Amino acid sequence: MAKNLFSTFFVLMMLVSCQPKEYKITGMIDQACVNEKVKVYLSERVNRNYINLDSADVVDGKFEFTGVSDSAKVGYLIFINSAGDRKMGNFILENGNIYASMDSSCNLIVKGTEQNDVLALFNSEEHEIEIQMDQLMMKMAAEITEEMSKAKKDSLESAVKTLKKQLEQLAVDYADKYVNTLVG
Repeated sequence: MAKNLFSTFFVLMMLVSCQPKEYKITGMIDQACVNEKVKVYLSERVNRNYINLDSADVVDGKFEFTGVSDSAKVGYLIFINSAGDRKMGNFILENGNIYASMDSSCNLIVKGTEQNDVLALFNSEEHEIEIQMDQLMMKMAAEITEEMSKAKKDSLESAVKTLKKQLEQLAVDYADKYVNTLVG
């Protein structure tokens, strides 16, 4: 009995000791988004206010943060250029290796930990639906004339409503599946 208890305690201690003890956020920004000096702030939101935890200059399109998070929480990367223009994105700030990248259209993608990978997948699926909605809306705006048939107008509006429902269902599905995480 004492042997089993010791073995169980040993396994638990090994599992706990294997957990990352700090976070390391490594980031890269596409040159299309960095045409001047950019500073990035690692922030969290407390009582509707953004609190800066750390900051770094973006050098050669790269930045890095390290630290310790006592628990997983929603974090924000806020990019501000010398003209004061802002771009921000949210992610899960938790201990582990986190990789942030901003693509050529300045969309922020954060991966590396389990929760950030799930959030990145949700954001990607959401973005795809939003692109389809934008394309439909532009098509409607370009084609709307007094001569446009009611059937054509109704068809385009129906397609937009379908995409809106897909977007809502996507959010519900992720919330249900990941209800006990920050992603849910």
